[in-house]
Amino acid sequence: MVPAHPLRRVLDVLTIVVFAAALSSNRLDELLRDDALRGPTPEGRTAWLNPNRPTTLSALNQFSSRFEAYYFDTFGLRDVLLQGNTIVDYYGLGLAPSSDLVVGRDDWIFYAGDFTFENLRGVVPLSDDALEGWRAALESRRDVLADAGCAYMFVARPNKETIYRERVPGVYAALGPTRLDQIASHLARTSTVEFLDLSATILAEKAGDSGEDTLSSAYGTHWMGRAAFAAYRAITLSLTRRFPTMNRYDISECYFPFEMTTQDSWAPKMYLGTRLLHRFVYAAPIAGPRYAPLRREQEGHTWKDTDVIGDRDGPRAIVFCDSFFEVVHALLCDSFAEIRGFGKSCEPSAAARGTRHRS
Repeated sequence: MVPAHPLRRVLDVLTIVVFAAALSSNRLDELLRDDALRGPTPEGRTAWLNPNRPTTLSALNQFSSRFEAYYFDTFGLRDVLLQGNTIVDYYGLGLAPSSDLVVGRDDWIFYAGDFTFENLRGVVPLSDDALEGWRAALESRRDVLADAGCAYMFVARPNKETIYRERVPGVYAALGPTRLDQIASHLARTSTVEFLDLSATILAEKAGDSGEDTLSSAYGTHWMGRAAFAAYRAITLSLTRRFPTMNRYDISECYFPFEMTTQDSWAPKMYLGTRLLHRFVYAAPIAGPRYAPLRREQEGHTWKDTDVIGDRDGPRAIVFCDSFFEVVHALLCDSFAEIRGFGKSCEPSAAARGTRHRS
């Protein structure tokens, strides 16, 4: 028998050591790091708790499923492995690590949950009955508010994938109108409710895009900067029909501060941390905002704001909104004597609280 070369022995030992380290690495991570560091916090949820040792038959029956849920949320190297998977998928294959996300042109990331892309393609249209339901609901709100002496306006905004269809993968080509297109068309034919569709207004702003100066964040969901200002101008222009003296900022009275951030970005949820910073832009009055917040409360996941505004002679408003309103709020506040907002995010943007850079 020919004796093994000494180098071969060294390589065999190294192979064994590496193999043993790989097998035990996740267990070592569980011993050395807290569960919270490996948990699903970046995904916007909390990890399942480690179940207590069962002391009853009922608890014993539920123990295995609860422990499995806990283990899947906290097993050793969970966050490291998920980050590695994202790096391979996103940087190597141009894919998103979740079925709720789609990677488009120039590595832009789009949200694909809640039938977003099915709606974009026009393959989940509203029925005639559903369209009539929209008309009846909006007119009912208008009429109830009119009896109370209030005007009513319904504002619809386009999603990021609607504004930047050319950045969406070609497999999602449109086959029909979106639901917003259907509603806008139906209301134009059948109703006198005051309906403001911001799609054309926002799309017109795309002509001003340059480099990283875009209307939506590359890795997030919301609009920003020039899109927010265009929405603000369209809303206040429509309102001046009723309130001719309403304060309206001209673009020359505003500037566009920005920060390089992961705000409104899917990167943290993809376990990429700060690897994907993007340029997030706000619109802000050069002279500074005039409104003063009086009260801010939270009910569950919903914020309620009441603001006293610098334009004390202006009208008062109640705004039911989603998170797209955040970057419009700081400007719109200065047009009213008081705004009460209800929705996922009615907090004024960072531009109202101080800025980082100017563009």
